[in-house]
Amino acid sequence: MAKEKAILTCAVVFLNIAALLAYVEDLDDTFKDGRMEEVWLVEFYAPWCGYCKKLEPIWQEIGAEMKSSGSLVNVGKMDATKYSSIASEFGVRGYPTIKLLKGDLAYNYRGARTKDEIVEFANRVAGPVVRSLPSEQMFEHVMIRHKVLFIYIGGESPLKEKYIEVASELIVYSYFFSATEDVLPKAVTLQEIPSVAVFKDGSYFLYDEYQDGDLSSWVNRERFSGYLQIDGFTLYELGDTGKSAVIAIIDEKNPTEESTRYKTLIHRLATEFKDHYSRQFHFGHMDGNSYINGLIMGEVAVPSIIVVNTSNDQYFLPGEPVETMEQLLRFIDSVLDGSAQAQGGDGIFQRAKRVAFDARSTIMSVFRSSPLLGCFLFGLPLGIISLMCYGICTAESDDGREETEPLKREALAQDQANEVGEVEVEEEEEEEEEEEEEGCSDDDDDDGGQRGSVGPQGFGGEEEEEAQKEGEEQQQAVKSSADKKVD
Repeated sequence: MAKEKAILTCAVVFLNIAALLAYVEDLDDTFKDGRMEEVWLVEFYAPWCGYCKKLEPIWQEIGAEMKSSGSLVNVGKMDATKYSSIASEFGVRGYPTIKLLKGDLAYNYRGARTKDEIVEFANRVAGPVVRSLPSEQMFEHVMIRHKVLFIYIGGESPLKEKYIEVASELIVYSYFFSATEDVLPKAVTLQEIPSVAVFKDGSYFLYDEYQDGDLSSWVNRERFSGYLQIDGFTLYELGDTGKSAVIAIIDEKNPTEESTRYKTLIHRLATEFKDHYSRQFHFGHMDGNSYINGLIMGEVAVPSIIVVNTSNDQYFLPGEPVETMEQLLRFIDSVLDGSAQAQGGDGIFQRAKRVAFDARSTIMSVFRSSPLLGCFLFGLPLGIISLMCYGICTAESDDGREETEPLKREALAQDQANEVGEVEVEEEEEEEEEEEEEGCSDDDDDDGGQRGSVGPQGFGGEEEEEAQKEGEEQQQAVKSSADKKVD
C-alpha cells in the first residue's frame, strides 16, 4: 500500500512538472516569422548562466500563472547562445534578458526577478498604453490596486499627444490612464484643463510645464513612491530620475532604538514635508551597508543617515548626530544650499579609484568564494608573466655578454700589440745609443793612442773594457725588462 502511494505521489509530481513545462515554449529560429500576430514574454538565456538556472523555476510558475489567468501573453524562452542572430537582433547583451514583444515593439524588463513583479510587468505592457477610466468607481478601484499611477484629464490636445508618447516609452515602469474631470474625487482640484496628475502616497501632484520641465523627465522622476525600501537595483533606478536619495542605513535583523529613530524621522520627512522636498529627493531605508560601502568606496556606520546622488556618485553625511527632526531638516537644507561638504564624485581621481576598488573587490570575492579558483585565475597569469619577464631579462644579459667579450679580446690584443711596439721602439733606441757609444769609443781610442804616447799605455785599454762591460749590462737589463712586459 505504501509503495502504491509513493508511486502515485511521484506520478502526480511528474504530471505537475509536465503541466508547468507545457506553459513555457522552447523557441527556435522559426519564432521570428509568426510572432508579430501575438504578444510574447520571452526569456533569453544561456545554458551555463547561473542566474538563468535560478530563474528557471520562477519562469515556469510565470507561464502557469499567465495561462491560468486567461492572459493573451505567451511565455517562452530561447537559448541565446544557440540562436545568437535572433538574440542580437533583439539587442540581448546579458543573461538572462527578459523582453515583452508586442508587434514591432520590444520592451525590456528591468525589475526584480520575482513572479509577481514579472507578471505585473507583462499584464501592464501587453494592454493598452493608455487605459480609460469611465467612472469614479473605476478610479477608486485602480487607486487601491496601484501604488503609483498617472492620469491625463481632459479632451484632445497637444498635451494628450505628448502624454501618449511618454506612456509608450515608460509603460514598463507605471500605469497610464485618461479620464474626464467628473470622474475624479471632489477633493482633487485642478488649476487648468487639460492637466496631467500623478496619484501616490494618498495624495496627488500636478504637472507644471514651467516648473517641472519636460513631461517625460517629470514622469520618470515621479514614478516612485514617496517612501521606499531601497536595495541596490532600486538605488540604481533612482539615479535616472535626477533626484538624490535620503536613506536610513539600518539592520532590520537587529533593530535598535537609534535605527528605529532614523527610519521614523525619514518617513516623517517624506510625508510631512513632501511639498518642500519631493521635487529634489527620494526617501527610504536600506537594510545593511554592504551596497552603500561599495558605492562610496568606504565604510558607513549602521545605523546612520546618508544622502546619495547616484547620477554623479556624490554623497553627504551629517556633520552632527541626528536625533531630532530639526537637526535632520538642517542637514537636508545644507545639502540643498551647498553648505554641506560633498564627498565622492565622478572626477578623474574618483574614476581611477573606482576602477582599483572594483578590481580589488572582484578579486577578494573570488578568493572568498573559491580560493583554489582564485589561485588558478590570478596565479597562473602572474606566473606566466613572471617567466616571460625573466626570459626577456636573461636574453638581454646574454646578448650583452656576447657583444662585450669580443671587444675585451680585441682590447687585450691591442694592448699586447702596443706593448710589443713599445719594446721594439725601446730596443731601437738602445741600439742607436750603443752605436753612438761605439762611435764615441772609437774616438776615445784615437785620443787614447795619442795620450798613450805621453802617459802610461795601459790606461786607455782599461777604460775601454769598463765601457764595454757597462754596455753589456745595460743590454741585458733592457732585454730582461722587455721579456717581462711580453710575459
